[in-house]
Amino acid sequence: MKRKRICLLHVPVFNPARAIGGAEVIAVDVVRWLSEENDVTVLHGFLGEPAEPTATDYPAEIVPGFRLGDHGFKQLGHIRPDFTAAAMETVTSADVIMSVENSLDMPTPTARVVLMGGVGYPHTHDIMRHRSWDRLVVPSSMVARQVSEAVGSNPQVTVIENGIDTNLFSPNGDRPDSRPLRLLIPSRPTLDKGFARAAELTSALTAAGYAATLVIFDQPDGFSQEGLRGLAAESACDVEILPWQPRSAMPGIYCDADLTLCLGTAVEGFGLVAAESVACGTPVLSHSGGFLKEMLPADHGLYHADPALPAWQLAQEALSAVRAGRRQCQQYGRPYIENRYSLRRMGEQFTDLMRAL
Repeated sequence: MKRKRICLLHVPVFNPARAIGGAEVIAVDVVRWLSEENDVTVLHGFLGEPAEPTATDYPAEIVPGFRLGDHGFKQLGHIRPDFTAAAMETVTSADVIMSVENSLDMPTPTARVVLMGGVGYPHTHDIMRHRSWDRLVVPSSMVARQVSEAVGSNPQVTVIENGIDTNLFSPNGDRPDSRPLRLLIPSRPTLDKGFARAAELTSALTAAGYAATLVIFDQPDGFSQEGLRGLAAESACDVEILPWQPRSAMPGIYCDADLTLCLGTAVEGFGLVAAESVACGTPVLSHSGGFLKEMLPADHGLYHADPALPAWQLAQEALSAVRAGRRQCQQYGRPYIENRYSLRRMGEQFTDLMRAL
């Protein structure tokens, strides 16, 4: 079979060793999988002067292709970057152009595949308004329904659910019972991801006599440590701020937590961290934003709480999840994830899509 030339357009700096958000994590895994039978080049934005591509053990070529700056990419989903000459040559010679959270605003005879994690942000509205794709790939049936509501029935929308490596994300032993409860926010520690609500919960548990610590990460685009500590102090909440962690370290951090929190107001197109946590044996408490309410059946380690609950009642929900959730994760949740949300299943579906284009 002839190897296709695939160009992946990724607006933020693309670093397989330092993927931050869920879309970046999935892009890293998809490119790695597609590189087995295709020639893949990743074009990404850069600040300052473009650096020479560096040799890595990653199977795709990674090229700084256009300058980042006051470009409005966070507001615009349909974009026309100012490509370097080398990047433009890659774009024009590709058999398939894949783009992550953006669509390409330029004429091309090449098959165009847009990966979009969810609906509800200005740039996603722009993507749907222009409809410049031959295939729009979304991570859940929920997002597919949202797209249909926005643009009408469209056979060019394909659902490929996100996948995780369950060999990497797996349980690694029991937690000690004598220590404070560790409540983990694995995503960006921002208000839309539920930091304030998590601080309220931690404070309520402490007031009820349960020692509890809220564990968060110092991430480049999150709040500053000073700001986070200030918000935590207002809620009388004990906070542990870990340095940013590579993805390979996350399974151990999930396993060390008693409960993972997904209490944000953002509508999640998938909710990757919830699947990762359950696969590691740590239950999840969510406000059921988006696909989280559909991700797992009941009693599989993913718990849902009404966002309107007062903090003291949310604390009771959290304690119930801690008490029963670990057994549910290992007995039901992890097997379900291994079957439905495996990295292999996702990779094979993307491979089939590339073959069909």
